[in-house]
Amino acid sequence: MKPKQAIRPVFLVGKDVRQPVIKRLLRFRWHPGLSRAQKWRCIDALHESALAEMPRLDKVLEVSRSSAEPLGRALSAFNLATHLPGIGRVSVESAYQCAKVFDTGGPFIHLIGQPPDQVRRAMAPHANSRLLGFQLDDRNWPLAPETLFYDWLYAGALKQQHALLEAASAWPAFSDIHFNPRRSRACQAEALARAVALFRNGCFEQALASPDAFRKLAFADAQPAHQTELPL
Repeated sequence: MKPKQAIRPVFLVGKDVRQPVIKRLLRFRWHPGLSRAQKWRCIDALHESALAEMPRLDKVLEVSRSSAEPLGRALSAFNLATHLPGIGRVSVESAYQCAKVFDTGGPFIHLIGQPPDQVRRAMAPHANSRLLGFQLDDRNWPLAPETLFYDWLYAGALKQQHALLEAASAWPAFSDIHFNPRRSRACQAEALARAVALFRNGCFEQALASPDAFRKLAFADAQPAHQTELPL
């Protein structure tokens, strides 16, 4: 039987703030299964593909709860916490999910203190609803640029935990084995790559001064991350 293949992105930190993130779609062998060992095999296969396709790349950090690296697990949006005015300390993932506004309801701020997995289960009835935007702290966020709100939340959490940002800045690229671009819009690996790019270019604090500043600096061209496609 022919081994199952998958295509997932790896996000490289851009050297120029005008293109903070470079997205590479890579084909690799997929190891089915929900166990941690199988996830690690998938991650290793993805990283091997990235290193083979980009010889100048020396390492990739998996950013998810499945990461073998403690830093990668700490940077997962499910584990990374942010302090929100009037709400308190919550995970980035819970804040993001609860801020969604669908044509069938939202935002869901009453759920924001719950663990991310519980929040997702509570929002299951809206899974097929049309997403209209996001609302948090009396501010409305549009759907474009596509990851603006998520990346702002993620970067804000890193501002509060600067040691994690500094540790991540030693890595040139990031992956998230759970992210499927055909099913989801926002990715913690991409959000981290964007934050690290701002940090390396000396404009992280300036970008976090306001949502408008973040959009101008983190999404300089107001376009999705530069993407290199692989044939299906």
